[in-house]
Amino acid sequence: MEPSTAQYPHAYVNRSNPAVIVHLVGHAQYRLAELKTPVIIYRRGDNLFVRLATEFHTKFKLKKT
Repeated sequence: MEPSTAQYPHAYVNRSNPAVIVHLVGHAQYRLAELKTPVIIYRRGDNLFVRLATEFHTKFKLKKT
């Protein structure tokens, strides 16, 4: 079971372009037939995006406070 959204770290920074900061919205599951894949929903500006969890963590890292 996933922790509640309030426990998620909120800000992540792009590994290749630190000027790009995104905010985590939550976790979900992408299902296609019998394939189940964890995804992460995040916000950049006014847009919501969905990425595979592994791809998200490859592209973004937790922003240091």
